[in-house]
Amino acid sequence: MSFRLFLSVLAICVMAAPATPQGGPLAAEMATKANWQAEYEELVAKAKQEGEVVVYGGSGRERRRARTEPFEQKYGIKVSYVGGATNEVVEKIRAEQAAGVFQGDVYFGRPPEIARLLKEKAMAPLKPLLFLPEVTDTSKFYQGKHWYSDPEQLYGQIHSAYQSNVISFNTKRINAERFQSMWDLFKPEFKGRIIITEPEPGSGASGVLVWMYVNKKLGANFIRRLLTETNPTYQPDCRQQVDLLAKGPFDFGLFCFSDMRRGQRQGLPVANRAEPVKEGSVLAMGGSNATAVLARAPHPNAQKLYVNWWFSREGQIAFQKLDREYQSVRNDIPIDPVPEERRRKPDVDYVYPDAEVQGAQWANEANDLWWSIRKTKR
Repeated sequence: MSFRLFLSVLAICVMAAPATPQGGPLAAEMATKANWQAEYEELVAKAKQEGEVVVYGGSGRERRRARTEPFEQKYGIKVSYVGGATNEVVEKIRAEQAAGVFQGDVYFGRPPEIARLLKEKAMAPLKPLLFLPEVTDTSKFYQGKHWYSDPEQLYGQIHSAYQSNVISFNTKRINAERFQSMWDLFKPEFKGRIIITEPEPGSGASGVLVWMYVNKKLGANFIRRLLTETNPTYQPDCRQQVDLLAKGPFDFGLFCFSDMRRGQRQGLPVANRAEPVKEGSVLAMGGSNATAVLARAPHPNAQKLYVNWWFSREGQIAFQKLDREYQSVRNDIPIDPVPEERRRKPDVDYVYPDAEVQGAQWANEANDLWWSIRKTKR
């Protein structure tokens, strides 16, 4: 073969060769970006044509602002917010859908309400709607995964996980630094000096009871001994518990953490323990902080756009700025607005009952145990 012919054959081979390994992944990445970017731009255009997204959720001015104003400012799409007491909102959705009226797109609620609406087929799967890379990338979220409130892991995605309190105390009589373990409650000097409000099923207090029940360092034995050996006083009203803990003769209070914070802000000598005890702590959700999408949504494109925005970094920053009591499940946003006592701490043994598949089972078992003991003590 002549040298000129050799060069011609070599040129043809080079042109026909596949892309180099270095170019392959880059090309694939560019193609993937082009795909979701094109889908996003098309979705925004269609959502703007619909012009509105209807959101159902809890009451509260700051919560409403977090869920409406930033989205409206970014996309120019109206957010019609239907707020109210939890049960009222659920009944409204049920009544509307029973009458064949489907006017809601997105719902913010607690796991019990989402489970109830799911049983009545009022929900559609949320997970298939998520497509933005920063949302589907689970490494951006707490413990590297998306958290759901339903066993199917499809419907109610949780967007906050904050450290709950497990014990309250009188700040004049108890040194928080010396109280390190829940087992300290069994010290002789505290007998008869603990006041308890019953943990209602589905409440934040119930989450603390479940934490006690499933915690390997506490468990059913701890609950049984707490109710039978410490001679506690039962007070059904949390406001009364706060007053009694402030005035005496009680040293510790259980299951009235929100009222205790209000009492502390009013200058009463009461507080919730801010740091976890040796047995860990419980992660909780509050303020209807699970997100779901309603079935047969009238604005499907705006619905899809809204939930992707909500779980994006931008959406969760907006949430965190205005709904400051609850820490976002995203790990890549500032948490300055969150009170120190409600921030997740590293290396703490947490239980998150609302987001565990067996959470409902735990709650039923813990509640049954509690009341079986209480009946024998009455």
